[in-house]
Amino acid sequence: MKHLLIPTTLAAALALAGCASLGGASSPAQSPLAYAPVGSAFVFGNLTAPPKEYAELNARWYQHLNTGIVQSLERFEQISAEIFQDPNARQRANAFAQVLSEQLSQPEGLATLGLNVNARVALYEVNALPVLRMELDDTTRFNNFIKAVETKAGEPFARSEVDGQAFWHSASPADADATVSPRFVVAIVGKHLVLTADSQHADTPLLAQLGVKKPAQSVVDTGVIEALNTQYGFQPGMASGYIDLQRVLTLATDAEQTQPWIAGLLHDADAPLSASCQSELGAIVAKAPRIVGGATQLLQPDLKINVIWELEPNLAKDWSTLPAPVQGLDNQTRGNVVFGAGVNLSATAAFLQKQAAAIAAQPYECELLEPLNALAAEANSGIAALYAASSWVQGFRAQFSTIDPKTEDVTGSLLLASPNPVGLVGMAQGFMPELGKLGLVVGGPAMPLAVSESALFSGWDQPAWAIVGKNSLGVAVGANEKAQLEQDIQAPMPAVPPLMYFGITGQAFAALMNTYEEHEVPLITDSPWERWYNFLAWPISVSYNELYQEVDYMDAQWLATERGLEFPQTTVFKPQPAKAK
Repeated sequence: MKHLLIPTTLAAALALAGCASLGGASSPAQSPLAYAPVGSAFVFGNLTAPPKEYAELNARWYQHLNTGIVQSLERFEQISAEIFQDPNARQRANAFAQVLSEQLSQPEGLATLGLNVNARVALYEVNALPVLRMELDDTTRFNNFIKAVETKAGEPFARSEVDGQAFWHSASPADADATVSPRFVVAIVGKHLVLTADSQHADTPLLAQLGVKKPAQSVVDTGVIEALNTQYGFQPGMASGYIDLQRVLTLATDAEQTQPWIAGLLHDADAPLSASCQSELGAIVAKAPRIVGGATQLLQPDLKINVIWELEPNLAKDWSTLPAPVQGLDNQTRGNVVFGAGVNLSATAAFLQKQAAAIAAQPYECELLEPLNALAAEANSGIAALYAASSWVQGFRAQFSTIDPKTEDVTGSLLLASPNPVGLVGMAQGFMPELGKLGLVVGGPAMPLAVSESALFSGWDQPAWAIVGKNSLGVAVGANEKAQLEQDIQAPMPAVPPLMYFGITGQAFAALMNTYEEHEVPLITDSPWERWYNFLAWPISVSYNELYQEVDYMDAQWLATERGLEFPQTTVFKPQPAKAK
């Protein structure tokens, strides 16, 4: 199914994650990250320019997408009357889309706006609000773009100053209350473009968010980002950073330590958390205090990204016992579309038992956490079931050779990992008596299933087979799947067993994205906002098909290690043809 959220999200991620200037001043001290203060609740950005090969990929992919972006902007005027009831707001929005479309249609594309797809970018928190800061290649060109939009709209954007620093801003919502009257702010500060939100609260100075002056201590001059990159092997040429969950919790819940405008909102909503809630939520977050992420490899030859949710050492150790090996469940044994999971059920039962016992010994007092008390009290039956099932199964690996959501045409194989495959066959005979007549033996060939058993897996009459290996029971459906099943049952165990794994070829991903035609997409949703989004994003989604022609394979894993929960992703690119000299 074509999920239109994915392309647009990836486009946004590409703009942030790949950003690094190809020229000009590239010192970390002059980067947007140098304006992120120490103690920010979240910080992501790149210190340096990316390697040449990755910068070229960024630029090449943007060129593929540019056509779709222009077409999406041209579509905007067709639905703007539905989105904007205020005619003045609609006129400004249409003017912005028209001028941007005209600029991007020129040969220079983004450069006509003074922007660079490989510009360094930083996203960070100041005053409990997000700040997006990026390098501008040409401030004059960006100013000219704004002037062109104002001319097309027939009126200038709202503009103000703070301590001599000019900025554009949106109008405050008509229904804004006295506590906080937010507005969107855009400013050119030196050679940087800054986008943020202004609470318009006296105790929340906008000047600090605009970063007219660098903070007394930034994540660059104190080495915070450099140390993070060294610790986890993140590359400085792609965005890396962290989310400090303890700081986020403090900003969101602690009326004494958060920003005054948040404290006011909490007070007016009668929502301040009790002392017990703050204490108990704080104790939970302290065991999983930070999420970090970045690229560990930039096209040498693959693109590798990792996100780690850091856990307290004892908790990380407990989690690391949960994965169970399932043969072939990693990127060393690829398939067209592969999905699977491996869970040590006895270790999982012991882990849940430990957590339930801790809650029972000291129940939560916080009203938000009280449901956990009930779950802990009722956990014994589920824990017993996990212990019972642990003797039979510990995971699965599904491989789809063909998959068509519209016709439900599916062929492929399924491996059920088990500490006792022969015993699993015996148990399965209870609802599939045919298995007992196949003469399945460990290490033997795949045997054909009767039509009735085949229909159980496929839903219609297709050839099907079953096989038993040392570590798995396998079945396959499809005329050409017997050989693949016999190969799958011999696949090696992963070096690091994942809790979950998903892998897909670039060709299969593009095919799935192309499952539905545009006229079929409105049938999938009743939401007007999603319908508008799908209508606007469709051309960009189509452009992505060209991008995946360069991708050989993509995969994502969920690992439990001594560092915490890790989510590594790998994109393998096809070799590019040599450039003509």
